[in-house]
Amino acid sequence: MKTLSTDLPVGVSKKAKFEGSRFNLVFSLSTAWFLAGACLDAWAHSHLARLETFFTPWHAVLYSGFLVTALVLVITICLNRTRCSSWYEAIPSGYELTVLAVAGFAIGGVGDMLWHIFFGIERDIDAELSPTHLLLMMCGCVFLASPYRSLYHRQGGSLHGIQRLNLVLSQILLMALPILVSTGFHPLAHFWPTNTPTGDGEGQMLAVVSILFQAVVVTGFALFALQRWRLFPGFFTLTWGITAIIMAVMSDSMLSIAIAALGGVLADCAYHFLQPDPEKDLTNYRLFALLTPMCFFLAYFLVLQFATPSGVIWTIHLSAGSIVVSGLLGLLLTYLIKPPVVKNEITAR
Repeated sequence: MKTLSTDLPVGVSKKAKFEGSRFNLVFSLSTAWFLAGACLDAWAHSHLARLETFFTPWHAVLYSGFLVTALVLVITICLNRTRCSSWYEAIPSGYELTVLAVAGFAIGGVGDMLWHIFFGIERDIDAELSPTHLLLMMCGCVFLASPYRSLYHRQGGSLHGIQRLNLVLSQILLMALPILVSTGFHPLAHFWPTNTPTGDGEGQMLAVVSILFQAVVVTGFALFALQRWRLFPGFFTLTWGITAIIMAVMSDSMLSIAIAALGGVLADCAYHFLQPDPEKDLTNYRLFALLTPMCFFLAYFLVLQFATPSGVIWTIHLSAGSIVVSGLLGLLLTYLIKPPVVKNEITAR
């Protein structure tokens, strides 16, 4: 039985199942509750000296957010079942893996409680690498990315109205949990250029590696979005700025938001002038990939220089070089995504 999306005009079909833009919005809002709990839990693991029990206020926020997310999905599937010929068909499009992720998270939650009882409470990087936390993070990433998967498979090109709101929320949710997992070495959580002196070679190497790693992550998310949609003005400012709230919580500094928002403004300007499209103009596409991480980390060093008491204590060679190399990594990503066409292949076509 073929089903129609609720995105269709009212009255087209009384048998249309609940999915599409409105369902994506509801699901995104429910997962935002879960994400807030994940942020609180991560903050507690890194800021509080002793955590003696699994039953904490931040776990209550985390698991209540998960419960609401699971209920939204389960209730929707049950309602859709009355309009579809099978339970599988009743799952909203793009949410098939989400069902497994929700079940996996429930199992992981029980396992995490037992892990804490037998082995104690993790702190710092231990909390990021314990087996039960890894299971919870993997499952969490899957259902946080669900609205993005749904939108990706349903609508491309230019978006309008609620679709734009869905794209912003979906992009933020997609980026949020991986960023939260990397807070232990994220440049927005640790302002190394302001406190890692020239004599600390290992500290500076760790800082540069973290900058280059995040350059790949930031550029990868940006290129993935622009290959599917025509992005609207302010997209990077909104998504980068709002996502940086996580880093502001973890680092206890609002500078993270200022850095990400300024970097987003610069990236939005680059997108406006270049209009990158990998199918029409590879040159501008590659140039945008070069500029995207450079915009982010140019904003990073500028804000740290003028908004912190000590300013940037790194040499100009290390600071400028970090920005340039981040851009080169962004450029190299495009050759993996869109490799040059071999001349023999052009002739064959």
